[in-house]
Amino acid sequence: MSSLTDQELVAACLQGRESAYALLVQRYTPRLHRIAARICRHPQDAEDAVQEAFLQAVRDLRKWKPTAPLEAWLVTITVRTAQKVDQRSVQRLVLAGLDQSIPASMQQGAEQHRCHHRPAQTHTQGSE
Repeated sequence: MSSLTDQELVAACLQGRESAYALLVQRYTPRLHRIAARICRHPQDAEDAVQEAFLQAVRDLRKWKPTAPLEAWLVTITVRTAQKVDQRSVQRLVLAGLDQSIPASMQQGAEQHRCHHRPAQTHTQGSE
């Protein structure tokens, strides 16, 4: 099965053949991981990004056009996913740093404020 073209591999994946999916992952993981590792600040985030990218690719496999290289399509998904994963990681670190620098009494007040805060009402067209 390793001699399958990308188009044949995608067709096998779409037919639900798990061995085809495993080959897809095996074939492209090294390159996609190198790309994600350049974007993400933490090695675990790069691994998470590649896994998320493969999940996204499998969900959208029918959208891939055989006229474009599969690798380029997977790289695009991986770059976008790695950027999102890295951004979430940075936001968690920032929030964790903020939580540590804010006195506990202020954190409790902020929690109470968040619990009682009502979201702003949105206007729909024609309701004015």
